[in-house]
Amino acid sequence: MGHRHPRRPLTIWNYTPECELAKAWDEYTSLARGLITDRDGRVHSRPFPKFFNLNSNEQSRLENLPAEPPRIYEKVDGTLGILYWDGDLPCIATRGSFESPLALWASRWLQAKVNREGLSLRAGFTYLFEIIHPMNRILVDYGSRRELVLLAVIELETGTEQDPIAEAQRLGFSHPQVSAKSLTEVIAQVDSLGPKEEGFVAVYNNGLRVKIKGRKYLSPARRRGVCSRYNVWKCLSGGGDFRDYLAAVPDEFYAWLGETRNSLEDEYLKIERSVSEAFGRVSQRPDRRTKAQMVQSDFGPVAPAVFALLDGKDPVPYMWRLIRPSTNFDEAAI
Repeated sequence: MGHRHPRRPLTIWNYTPECELAKAWDEYTSLARGLITDRDGRVHSRPFPKFFNLNSNEQSRLENLPAEPPRIYEKVDGTLGILYWDGDLPCIATRGSFESPLALWASRWLQAKVNREGLSLRAGFTYLFEIIHPMNRILVDYGSRRELVLLAVIELETGTEQDPIAEAQRLGFSHPQVSAKSLTEVIAQVDSLGPKEEGFVAVYNNGLRVKIKGRKYLSPARRRGVCSRYNVWKCLSGGGDFRDYLAAVPDEFYAWLGETRNSLEDEYLKIERSVSEAFGRVSQRPDRRTKAQMVQSDFGPVAPAVFALLDGKDPVPYMWRLIRPSTNFDEAAI
């Protein structure tokens, strides 16, 4: 899916939630993770290809990883920010948008830092950041922390990565902590991480990245506020775009969220059929009084939706209300 810049001849490409749910990964969809091109298809900004949790697919299976020891970095729990240029002005896009609230805030933050400190960003390279901001809390609570954390510096022409730690230190950016532990040690340690730690990223010389996330991060108790049946219902019943909801959620939760959406939509369709059948029956009554008597006596919980149809009102809110989850906490989540 492509989104055009409002002023510049640039397009940002992002895989869809449907791609994630169907696991439809190939050489093209894997690159569509915030890739920015100009109108002629030339690469303007080159982010990471899609990468996966350890053992979640063939590429990330432990036995299939390169034999070399990887570099191990702290996994920061924010949103990917991709550097692009609006003329001479450095700007940040999020994975699918040039003008999301978070992208606009990150652009202002970066521009202020560059101007204040006289920084010189290297031409011909894409800088990738993790955006940390209270408005964008995923699961780890960073409090009032607001900044861009430098993750990588990638050469546009070759895709070769430079040393992000050296560049972060040169420019005065925060960067993920580097672990001196081996991959085996990190895997053994990850489930003992605290509530302010997401996990690790293993990076290999060929550019392959693998996420190693802790059980506490992925536990149902941590997910409740982000991934609950109630939140899915709230999105659907409010007419929201489910893709926008998924965009703010870690992709580890997509499968459960997709199943939950399908379940709620199935329940809604059953209610809709019941309301339609009821309205068809009541419409045969000769006057409003007898219609109202029939609705009240025969149709139970769907009566408010049937009355809405009789009054020329929208029955949809009444139908969604019938399947509203009773709580915002769902122990069955993943």
